[in-house]
Amino acid sequence: MVPAAIVSVAALPLTPNGKLDRKALPDPDFAAGTALVPPETETQALLCELFQEVTGVAELGVDHDFFELGGHSLSAMRLVANLRRRTGKEIPLRMLFERPSPRRLATFIDDGSLVPSYTPLLPLRRTGKQPPLFCIHPAYGLAICYQTLADQLDADIPVWGLQARGLESGEEPHASIDHMAEAYAEAILSVEPHGPYRLLGWSLGGHIAHAVACALEARGRPVSHLVLLDTPTAVSYSDGLPTEQDIDADVLKHGAEELGFAPGEMPVERDQALEAIMNAAVAEGFLPEGVSLDVMKNMMASFHRAPTLVQRHRLGRCRAPLILFVAGVEPEEDDVEGEFHWDRHTSSTVNTVTIDCPHLQMMYSENVGTIARELTRLLASPAG
Repeated sequence: MVPAAIVSVAALPLTPNGKLDRKALPDPDFAAGTALVPPETETQALLCELFQEVTGVAELGVDHDFFELGGHSLSAMRLVANLRRRTGKEIPLRMLFERPSPRRLATFIDDGSLVPSYTPLLPLRRTGKQPPLFCIHPAYGLAICYQTLADQLDADIPVWGLQARGLESGEEPHASIDHMAEAYAEAILSVEPHGPYRLLGWSLGGHIAHAVACALEARGRPVSHLVLLDTPTAVSYSDGLPTEQDIDADVLKHGAEELGFAPGEMPVERDQALEAIMNAAVAEGFLPEGVSLDVMKNMMASFHRAPTLVQRHRLGRCRAPLILFVAGVEPEEDDVEGEFHWDRHTSSTVNTVTIDCPHLQMMYSENVGTIARELTRLLASPAG
């Protein structure tokens, strides 16, 4: 891993207390070091313009890397949305990660015969010398929820998200948690062949992370830390396994409450209600600009599959030490009971940390800071 940019300064600016004044540091020139090759096609020119809009870099060429220019997962979604508004063309978000320069992305856009291959990997922070932290998606399938966590962890820790298959049009979702675990383990090995590995998952993502740990260990790869964010070992429902209609009603109800909709303000029709939630979530910064209604519908379909995936999954037993963050605030109305018996599913230790929030607010910024500080400390400690 190497820095995206290096800036030389005569002296480090300090605050009156003698600490580093980060706000006084000069902005890095992310475009330095790559030749300013001008665009040769209309698509290349448009992409250069969109790269500039999103990253704020004044001058760049067709070979500049979006992420080396300071782009990240949230700004990548904005770029894809801006491209859709300008051209009407929809490209999978992952194509920007696979082809991060205007030249390479233009080739995909202009050549309609190219078919994008699925990869769960979503780089949240590429730089750092420590072993990476791999963060596995919760029930709705996106890993972008971990961007704030990545930003607040020790800057020397690279962070990758893993996203579900089935979020893009035409993708068939994985049939089981074990299938996910095998695919995710292979993806992790493709960027980090040797380990040791650090895995994290929130809610459903914790079950998947545990299965990935078992899959990696079965391949002889060591897992040094397995971090679970309020993931119970078993879940029971007082009224039986929820139907798709139950899940829709629950997700929309919680979304409306969290986003401040007044009673009766939400549209009755499901897709209209989902669009209202999406627009409000974008306005509040919970979702990035440019997320489409189709992606929201696919996220809901991912929610629909989650209870069955957990019910059918048989937890194994890993050797990795567990760090379990538990939500300390119970929701007022909840027909779900969770059991936390992770000591039965590892031959190592379980370190439990309670966070003063409900389950659904674990990734809120005010709670992420607490989790990031504690996690940075625990990752720095010897495993086990």
